[in-house]
Amino acid sequence: MLDLEGEAGEEVMSLRRRFSYDYLGALPVEITVAGSGGVGSPIERGDPGRLFEALDAVAKATAPIRGRFGKPYRFPGTDVFVLQLEDPQPVLSLHERIKDCGVAFEPSPLEFFPHCTLTQKPEPTEDEVQALLAAEIESEFSATMLSVYEMEMFPLVKLRYRGYLTG
Repeated sequence: MLDLEGEAGEEVMSLRRRFSYDYLGALPVEITVAGSGGVGSPIERGDPGRLFEALDAVAKATAPIRGRFGKPYRFPGTDVFVLQLEDPQPVLSLHERIKDCGVAFEPSPLEFFPHCTLTQKPEPTEDEVQALLAAEIESEFSATMLSVYEMEMFPLVKLRYRGYLTG
């Protein structure tokens, strides 16, 4: 995950609390770049040392990312609401570097779409849908950390790796 910092991250967390998104309340505000929303999960699940070394190399070759959120978006046929990125290119480039880092990943069922999840609120009311689709975050976010989290048992989240974007 690409952890997001700054006022924009605080505003996203505020929206998550407002719409009772407990799952993401356990995680920092982030953009998933590997796993279900990225290149897929690593195939090797034993010793993560090789993965962490590869991520270190990616992080050291990647400059910190700054950006702004675009319009909210609802994935068709779902109750998943996200914020698009005004300029997704820096995150797309990071995604490609992770994909090509020399570690094998499982295929992802979804095409990579850089976003920050607001909520996965089951059966939102029409007022909630309209409020989520009207959400605006004008502040800039910054991302200097690439992290790997393990969800042991909700809501317990274990940080397994952190690398700093310094390229």
